[in-house]
Amino acid sequence: METRNNQDAFNELRDSLEKENVLLQSDYPSAQSTMTKAGASKAFNDYKLELSKEAEQIVMVEFPKKVIEYDNLLKTYRFSYARLPEMIPDSDLNIPVPHVTNSNAVEDQDAPVVKKRKLNEFPGNCHNGFINGKVHCNSQLTDLMDQIRPLLRDAVEKVNKVKMWITLLIPRIEDGNNFGVSIQQETLGEVQVRNVESEADLFLDQMSKYFTNRAKLLTKVML
Repeated sequence: METRNNQDAFNELRDSLEKENVLLQSDYPSAQSTMTKAGASKAFNDYKLELSKEAEQIVMVEFPKKVIEYDNLLKTYRFSYARLPEMIPDSDLNIPVPHVTNSNAVEDQDAPVVKKRKLNEFPGNCHNGFINGKVHCNSQLTDLMDQIRPLLRDAVEKVNKVKMWITLLIPRIEDGNNFGVSIQQETLGEVQVRNVESEADLFLDQMSKYFTNRAKLLTKVML
């Protein structure tokens, strides 16, 4: 209330001085800025409360369910090692075999000179450099990737929420007993560095590298 009265008095003084072409500025926060700060603080507190509820639900309910779900998934025949021979692709990968000449043979001086073939005489086209068209991916492997990728992304999103929740819970380190702070920081390190997030990111990166390395090998074959 005192700030409001001082602001009103300042406004009256400023209006009177403006008539004399004198500018006056105030260090008092306006009512609008005060309300804006209060609204932002309330919105942030509401966000922390909602995040806390979601994170507790993830840790107490969803994580145990996911452990059982992933364990049951790995026990299925689709992800068993017994299926590994079935996933080996067919030996016919549509890769052109170059014509190899015998370099040790004695050249016949009277033999006619063979002209080089033009590019348009080779089978295929500029888009599909192989004889029979495209070299398709291993469909069985890509199907497994399509099934695993959403699960990994969901795990990363949930871990990020838990990580943010723990970060907001960590109090400021002050002189005295900081044992609780060290425990929360250790928990954050387990979640962020040595546990779910790093492992999920690694698996997602390996999926991307599969297609990158495959493209590099096919490029070498075509060249």
